[in-house]
Amino acid sequence: RLLSNSPSKMAAEQPKKPMTAFFLYTDEQRPIIVKQLGEEAKVRGMVVKTAAAQWKELSDEKKAPYEKKAAAAKADYDAALESFKQMGGEVVRKRKADKDAKPKKDKDAPKKPVGGGYGQFMAENREKI
Repeated sequence: RLLSNSPSKMAAEQPKKPMTAFFLYTDEQRPIIVKQLGEEAKVRGMVVKTAAAQWKELSDEKKAPYEKKAAAAKADYDAALESFKQMGGEVVRKRKADKDAKPKKDKDAPKKPVGGGYGQFMAENREKI
């Protein structure tokens, strides 16, 4: 039996954050930019760097449709998030640090011997050798 309030299930139901105007623009322009760059498009980050440069040079009139779409997506997200919270959902933030986090070291755990195993042997048997 699955628990209905388990954090992983709630995180799955949680609405996904909307894309910003820049990401909407990049998503639409990516095939065109890849075609323009050719082989250079395979270099990591080159497509996004090119899109960012184009976005900066874009006039406000040309940015307006993307910003309008982003505002509409944000409004939809806010409404979905509010209904999610009303149903008793708890907002869980996903972080990369949570995935790769090393377990905390126990302060009371025994320390490793200085010098390693061979060093310990030598310290005990130095006079005999």
